[in-house]
Amino acid sequence: MQPAQQINQPDFNFRDIKRILKTRIRLILIIFIGIIGLIVLMSMKMQKIYQANARLLLKWDKKDAIILQGSGRPGAEQPHKWQINSEVELIRSYQVAERVSRFLNKSSNSTSQQDNKKITWLMENIIVAPVNNSDIIEVAFEHTRPVRAAQIVSFFIKAYTNFRQELYEIADENEFLNDQIARSKNKLKILRKDYNDYLAQKDIVSLSEQKKQVLNQFHSVEQDLFTLERKCTLQETLIQQFQLIRDGSADLGGLPVRASQNANWGNVQKLYNQLTELRLQKIKLLNDFTEEYEQVKAVESNISYIRALLQKEVDRVLEIEKATLNAFSAEKKILQAKYGVLKKQLRNLPEIEQKHEALFRDVNEYENLYSILVKRKEEDTLNAFKNMNPVKIEILNPPLVPTEPIRPNVRYNAIIAIIIGLFVSLGTAFLMEFSDPTVKNAESLEKTTGLPVLAEVQFLQQESRPLQQD
Repeated sequence: MQPAQQINQPDFNFRDIKRILKTRIRLILIIFIGIIGLIVLMSMKMQKIYQANARLLLKWDKKDAIILQGSGRPGAEQPHKWQINSEVELIRSYQVAERVSRFLNKSSNSTSQQDNKKITWLMENIIVAPVNNSDIIEVAFEHTRPVRAAQIVSFFIKAYTNFRQELYEIADENEFLNDQIARSKNKLKILRKDYNDYLAQKDIVSLSEQKKQVLNQFHSVEQDLFTLERKCTLQETLIQQFQLIRDGSADLGGLPVRASQNANWGNVQKLYNQLTELRLQKIKLLNDFTEEYEQVKAVESNISYIRALLQKEVDRVLEIEKATLNAFSAEKKILQAKYGVLKKQLRNLPEIEQKHEALFRDVNEYENLYSILVKRKEEDTLNAFKNMNPVKIEILNPPLVPTEPIRPNVRYNAIIAIIIGLFVSLGTAFLMEFSDPTVKNAESLEKTTGLPVLAEVQFLQQESRPLQQD
């Protein structure tokens, strides 16, 4: 009999693997499904992380070409690589992160210890990287809130552009030029205020038009005043004539009848005609009868009645003519006052023109001086910028609010869980198989004892049936 052999390195074949899988299938499935479920559940329970990103294009001098995509050659180098790296470090700098922190807190320039922690957190979490072989820089930030992530990226771009502009701003060495510009601007502001106040005080829109308008008004008022004075004179003469005729004639026989534009003399004409007819009728009756005759007395009574009516009508018409004269006099006073004002304006026009020209000349002189100084400063700044060759920043892709989280990726984690579950479940099954010392089959028994197996009895599981009696 040969000595028993130890199972130090057991031989494994496909039949053993099949047997292990068959006997340990329940354990493998439990471990496999448990690991997948655990990892997927943990992924779904994990806090979602959103990433917002933006892309910036660096535009160099016009003579340099803008590179949007690399050539793909291994030896090709980016022409502005060191400058792009400088811009990347500027975005990551403490000054930019500090400005972003102020934008988020909306606080003053002072920073506390808590603000310093937030600034450090921003510097550590901002993702800035140049796109390979191009003049494009990508800026990204991860946050649990998608809107906040996009807002922080936007604030980083804003803070970077502002800081860069201040960093590369050209300090003007000519303090005298700045002082002269400030003085000219203040003086010009004062002169413009004085000029506008003078225009408002004198109610000047256009001096030439105003002068022409005043002259036209003056001549018109002068003509109207002359016409009105003539009307007043004629009206006064007419009234005086009527009063003299009326007062000097006892029987009103010498009263002339004249048409008037202001009073209606028609009734006077009719009454005067009736009075004339009655007088003629009285004269005819006196040729045949005496004054004691009844018919003569009746005519005389009618004459007295008509004379009284005529007297009242004449007085009424004269009152109308006097009222017309008073209206003419009132209008004359108004025109005389307006005439005096216009005459005074014409007398003051030369002085107004002289003052206006002086103020306008001063404003033009300081406007020209201010324009010359500003143009000189712009030329100096442009020359300095040309020597400096600055880089212009343009936003290619603005930071948009992300709609899908970048972590956790449930699909990716599920695939990883399948792989891990497969390895762990199979590994556990084989480990348990290797650690089990029992004999599983004839081959393992021969290997263990070193003796040949003469026979193998199969284990048959049959249903139990009652014994039949013969």
